[in-house]
Parts: sequence; structure tokens; C-alpha cells
Amino acid sequence: MEYHSKLGYKHSNENSTIQNLKKPMDRINNSEWSHKEKAIREIGEMCKQCFDKIDSQRLIIPIPPSKTKNDILYDNRILQILNIARQDNGNIIHNDNIILQSKNYPASHENDGNRMSADALEKIYEVDLNELVSANIKNIIIFDDVITTGAHFRAVCNKLEQGLGDKFHEYDIKGLFVARTIRLEPEES
Repeated sequence: MEYHSKLGYKHSNENSTIQNLKKPMDRINNSEWSHKEKAIREIGEMCKQCFDKIDSQRLIIPIPPSKTKNDILYDNRILQILNIARQDNGNIIHNDNIILQSKNYPASHENDGNRMSADALEKIYEVDLNELVSANIKNIIIFDDVITTGAHFRAVCNKLEQGLGDKFHEYDIKGLFVARTIRLEPEES
């Protein structure tokens, strides 16, 4: 999908789906919540079609959300998508314990464009090599909902490279994203 930032949910079906997907957890009892659940199901089914084409075993590492697992506002939407997408597909395994995060940060889409850099993210990401090595899979997909600058993806790759050292090059690592952000160029005056 293509997500056009700052154009709102009315701009396109894709914008509507992504904005519904990113509804914060404090709206769980809100009437809008069913829209988030629908977006998760739709994206999960879309990813399932993609994953059904994968013919060799792959390990999916989801990029952690902005809140840690012990925070009440932790959003497991990516895991829900993966659970739908990998149904009946033994080639796809996911593990959300390989890359963990040590502290919360403001969600990028709610922080007026003040995004965390890859370097800042690396400082709060921790890699569990035991989880990675025990999976014994060399084909890795780093998965997230929207890619804007690539900072999260770069931070995860860098943490894996730091942890694995010389063995990093034994892994085939790719990124898979539900949508990419399209920014409109400012009009010239």
C-alpha cells in the first residue's frame, strides 16, 4: 500500500486502513475500535496471500511498537496481523522476543514528525541471540506496518549485525512492510 501522510483517512482506502490500524490502545472501548479490528483482519489476509507464495522456511521478526510489552498501551497489532497471515503456512515462523525494546517512546505517527533516529532506536533495542540461534533459520523477514524513513528497519538490522558479528552475513535479511509513506513535495511558490 501507499500511505499519504497528512492527507487524512478520506484521501484513500489505504489511508483509511492504515489510520484505523494505528488507532491507539486507549481507544479500546471507543466505538471506533471495530475499525481497528477490521484493518487488522484485512491486512492479515493481504499478508497471508503474500506469505502463501513463500516456499522456504522464513523467520519473521516484527519491529517492536513504541510501547514496551509491560505498558498498558502496548499495541500488538503486528502480532495479530502475523497470526492471521501465517495460518496454515508452516514455512512462516515469527518471534517477537528476538528484538525487544527497553523503554517507551512517542509513536512516530503521533509525534508531529519528530521521529526517532536509527541511532536512538538502537540504544533502546535489545537483541536476544539465543532466540535467533535456536530458530535455526537463516532467512529472516523484518516486518512492520509502515515504512517512512527506514529508521526502525536500519536499527533492527544494525542490532542484529552487532550481535551476530561475523555470522551476520550468513543470514538473508529482507524487510516487508504493509505500506510505505508517500510525502507530497511542497508546492513551489
